[in-house]
Amino acid sequence: MNLLLNFSMIILGLVIFPLWFSFCALLALLGILIPCATESLTADFVKSQTTVCKILHHKGQLTAEEYRFETDVVAPSYDHSTFAGYRFIWAPMMFFLKRVNTFDPMMVFLVQLWMKSQHVIHRNGGGWMPPVANFCVAIARSTGHSLFLIWNFSQMKMKI
Repeated sequence: MNLLLNFSMIILGLVIFPLWFSFCALLALLGILIPCATESLTADFVKSQTTVCKILHHKGQLTAEEYRFETDVVAPSYDHSTFAGYRFIWAPMMFFLKRVNTFDPMMVFLVQLWMKSQHVIHRNGGGWMPPVANFCVAIARSTGHSLFLIWNFSQMKMKI
């Protein structure tokens, strides 16, 4: 039964994730056009939210040191738009990570690659990782800008 569940999750993931990431790419394109100023994050705020790193840390896939680096050093260097975009983009993966272990190895690899790039960025190093990481952050920020626009527009509509 567990094998059938894992197989069905993989098939579902292969269908959902490309569609989801395409939708997020469209939101990011919209977000590029939107100026949106938001305040910086705090480590306490990040720790109170569900993130990929938090889920993997609770599963024992990330060490306390890796989790602390991500929540205390990396995440607070971004703003609320970027964080909202990140959580929106990775929402389906967080859903699956909470329920099955099928995607754990892939996500641990991606998270460790991300952390490696962040170590390079925080040491002011060069190479190919910082530009790729900055591009990912720009996509998350643009997606977050679109989400704030949609949220604010829906709030304005409700008040009318």
